[in-house]
Amino acid sequence: MKFTQFELKGKDGTSLQAYSWTPGLLKKTRALFVIIHGMAEHALRYQPFANFLTSQGFSVYALDLRGHGKTAGSVDKLGILSEEEGWERMLSDVDLLIEKAKTENPGLSVVLFGHSMGTILARQYHARRGETLAGLILSGVIYPLGLLSPIGKLLTNLEILRIGKEGKSHLLHKMNFGSHNRPFMPARTEFDWLSRKEEEVDAYVEDPFCGSIFTTGFYKNLLSGISSLEKPGALSKIPKQVPIYIYGGEKDPVGKFGRALIHLENLYRLQGVKDITIKIYKNGRHESNNEINREEVFQDLQDWLDTHILH
Repeated sequence: MKFTQFELKGKDGTSLQAYSWTPGLLKKTRALFVIIHGMAEHALRYQPFANFLTSQGFSVYALDLRGHGKTAGSVDKLGILSEEEGWERMLSDVDLLIEKAKTENPGLSVVLFGHSMGTILARQYHARRGETLAGLILSGVIYPLGLLSPIGKLLTNLEILRIGKEGKSHLLHKMNFGSHNRPFMPARTEFDWLSRKEEEVDAYVEDPFCGSIFTTGFYKNLLSGISSLEKPGALSKIPKQVPIYIYGGEKDPVGKFGRALIHLENLYRLQGVKDITIKIYKNGRHESNNEINREEVFQDLQDWLDTHILH
């Protein structure tokens, strides 16, 4: 496997840190796999996932989203997006990454993967440009947040007035993440809800680029992204032929303990998508790829990829 770190330039000139993992000289690339990571983490956390995918013949591409990881540049800049249209610019960055992957590998099909907040970006890309994809994979699906309620929207706007768009809001952080650990009390850490695998949780806790309190402006952009997918007709133009794979944990509080996955499956079926596979792992938490049954998760994904993409 060959690992490459490179820079992309956003359409507004922002420097984006990006990465690729390729099978190397001894194994031919059969298809492309693009990863969109979740909130308050970064792309290099997906190294084991990329290792697995390259062993299956994929060239894997990912970037640190705006306000995240090395794209943010430093810990104090985590959660800061563009002054204007931050969410749309993140979508544009994903488009640039996919085009980069296709340019370097002409003629190969593209699978788009999103985890947690990344599922919102992946679903929006699929809704707008899904005809360019060979498959859509969603992990750790977000259920419509409490932030979307009238109170949530009001509090977000009040926090912006109180501390500005770059102010880091403990209130919104608590509203978004505060209840996640309750099902696992007494909890060993603040992030036990991520996985039953203690070393993975500890790695997250010890990573300065993970788990940060984000800005009010970031939450405003997140609201914008989720709201656009909740609008009537938002999914009406999705390509019906693109297969979708949805997976997550039965004990994932972010996905309302599996209900988010079923909700999303039903939503897509109502739009006429027939090829949908859903996997809910017993006792699994938010990060299925970092769970104690990761080998099972990867094997199930490999089976799906073999059937739908690599056949």
